[in-house]
Amino acid sequence: MAAVPAAVSQPRSSSKTESYVDNKRKEDIRQANIVAARTVANAVRTSLGPKGMDKMISTANGEVIITNDGATILNKMEVLQPAAKMLVELSKSQDSAAGDGTTTVVVIAGALLKQCLTLLSNGIHPTVISDSLHKAAIKAVDVLTAMAVPVELSDRDSLIKSASTSLNSKVVSQYSTLLAPLAVDSVLTVVDPSTPELVDLRDIKIVKKLGGTVDDTELVKGLVFDKKVSHAAGGPTRMENAKIAVIQFQISPPKTDIEQSIVVSDYTQMDRILKEERNYILGMIKKIKATGCNVLLIQKSILRDAVTELSLHYLAKAKILVVKDVERDEIEFITKTLNCLPIANIEHFRSEKLGYADLVEELSLGDGKIVKITGIKDMGRTTTVLVRGSNQLVLDEAERSLHDALCVIRCLVSKRFLIAGGGAPEIELSRQLGAWAKVLYGMEGYCVRSFAEALEVIPYTLAENAGLNPIAIVTELRNRHAQGEINAGINVRKGQITNILEENVVQPLLVSTSAITLATECVRMILKIDDIVTPLVVYSVASGLPKDVLSWPLIEGKERGEVIGGPCGIECDLVEENIAHVNVASGTEHQGDEERALTHFLKVQEELLYDLKHFGKLDLYEIKKIGGDIGVKPTSETNERTTPFKKRKFEGSASLCTRPNKIVRRHPDVVRDFPWDSRERDLESKVEFDDLSEEPTEVSSSPSCNNGVRRRIPGLFQKHFFWF
Repeated sequence: MAAVPAAVSQPRSSSKTESYVDNKRKEDIRQANIVAARTVANAVRTSLGPKGMDKMISTANGEVIITNDGATILNKMEVLQPAAKMLVELSKSQDSAAGDGTTTVVVIAGALLKQCLTLLSNGIHPTVISDSLHKAAIKAVDVLTAMAVPVELSDRDSLIKSASTSLNSKVVSQYSTLLAPLAVDSVLTVVDPSTPELVDLRDIKIVKKLGGTVDDTELVKGLVFDKKVSHAAGGPTRMENAKIAVIQFQISPPKTDIEQSIVVSDYTQMDRILKEERNYILGMIKKIKATGCNVLLIQKSILRDAVTELSLHYLAKAKILVVKDVERDEIEFITKTLNCLPIANIEHFRSEKLGYADLVEELSLGDGKIVKITGIKDMGRTTTVLVRGSNQLVLDEAERSLHDALCVIRCLVSKRFLIAGGGAPEIELSRQLGAWAKVLYGMEGYCVRSFAEALEVIPYTLAENAGLNPIAIVTELRNRHAQGEINAGINVRKGQITNILEENVVQPLLVSTSAITLATECVRMILKIDDIVTPLVVYSVASGLPKDVLSWPLIEGKERGEVIGGPCGIECDLVEENIAHVNVASGTEHQGDEERALTHFLKVQEELLYDLKHFGKLDLYEIKKIGGDIGVKPTSETNERTTPFKKRKFEGSASLCTRPNKIVRRHPDVVRDFPWDSRERDLESKVEFDDLSEEPTEVSSSPSCNNGVRRRIPGLFQKHFFWF
């Protein structure tokens, strides 16, 4: 059956000019994508800048998060629209590339989409807009690079200023004087001179400990474990001149490889088992003690207990300090810090695999305890930050803020240029790109000018969030930059325009260039989408398929993804044990209309329920006549009790009815659970049998489900015919 072609508007032409007119559906899809993406951008816009608002996020599991970090806000939002999801991914990309500016990049993308909507309504083709945005982004990166100020890693003050700018917009901004130097010292500690442009933030471990305030946060040159020493048997809690071993095996009696039961018949055998366990553990501890080891870090085990009370007793007697349940993903960081090797077997326990430290001690901190290792000899290029906070919300936000500050310093290590903040680079970009647009010809000039206007959203939002008059502030800012003050920006603390560099409000060049580039790339991708194609809908048994759809005989032996047929001829794609893709029919006129498609789907369900309801009213003659074979296997008690009576009716009761012609049964092991009716009925006038050589026709008048009757099901997304 030929599909109805979609109505496509013809391009209008004149003798002088030609304007591109897209068809209506493409305009609607593109506009819907832009509106959805702008909604996401507007949701985080109020959290931009030092005076931005915070968001309280309540997750489905009851967790509450208070933050103004754009990446965290968007990551916790349950965004369903595909184009809106692209802005969530955009924020994640900015977070991984620069670590800061996650809110800025989304706000810029939203402003660009707003300008693109205006350009599209004026008849400019999306491809022309996309290419012009690409050229404008390249030009913007060149302008920002020309404005940047070089910085050296030895200039610690400049690095601290940049980290402070990042922290000033956070919930913990009042602690920026403490956290900024801490972030700078952490990054400079892990920088490898052989690769000075690479910083791996995994070498900086952040340990959170509830209690105290953020002022108690400290940088530890060593290791910190948020757990206490295992001294249940009275072992040591402090060890000087420590020889530390990181082991990945268990100091406990071995278990069988498979589940087995050992039967002990008398006390003699029990004593022998206990004696062997003691000797086994004692032998392991003697080997450990022989190497001079006095501190054990034991990896958490999932097979059996890493240590037992008996092994802790012997370790305490040997004066060995034990820290158990060390996470597997921490082993690499620990061994790199201690400059030692992990030991996987007791037979490989050697003194050359140990690490050395001046002091290992257990300290009380707040309501709990921690283990601190300091004075490590030949320590690797790692460091640990112990973050404190009065409650879990402050603790989590302090960790996120510290991570952003670390990322800012990492940006300066990889690209050592600083640029002014406070909206100064965006206004300067807007001014220079606006001047450049005047020398361009055709549609490109309009697109570049719109790009320049979109960048003004950053200073406008900064002023708006600070409670200032945004129009007056942006107008004065334009005037200052037109007079040559390229570093003039919004000082939200004073509420006026000042030289931002003199106010020490600076940020890495990489943050600004990455935000412009990524936002432009995302907007170009959204512009080029002119349709949304939805795949086949997945239905489970709970969402409307017949209950016996998974027991259809044709499913057996089929591969995943193979097209199969059901007892009524419905085609399905077998996906998993309890899910099938049902190819439901639809016309072109219903494509994209979710409300109408849902109505058709519900109608199909009603017809199915109608068929099932009236099927039970048919007698066995009618069921056999239409080729039905409904029944259950004779496994239940009821069937076993009634089967002999039914067989007598089937085979020998000529007085009740005449036995029908023998029909090949599809399920020979199924006993029919329907009584014979003494009345003979002729259904030839009611049932329309199908000639498979012909094309499908309209719906049969029979309400029952049969393999020979043709029926067309209205439904969703694809145009197929199915045989009932």
